[in-house]
Amino acid sequence: MQLKLLKPRYVFLDEVDSGLDVDAFRSVAKLLADYNAHDNCLIIITHYFEILEWIPVDHVYMLSDGRLVEQ
Repeated sequence: MQLKLLKPRYVFLDEVDSGLDVDAFRSVAKLLADYNAHDNCLIIITHYFEILEWIPVDHVYMLSDGRLVEQ
């Protein structure tokens, strides 16, 4: 709701999928995909890679033990 109202340019989301059932997850993923545009930046921290099927991404970075392991 805050995304729609405030329309921030930079969005940092940590574990946005945590605690969501499948339907709620799809709703959130659709909202993020709709909000994703060239004039804003979404940074999503997650352990659930299915979200990548719903949101088009430019870059994916993987960390393990605090170190960048894949880019």
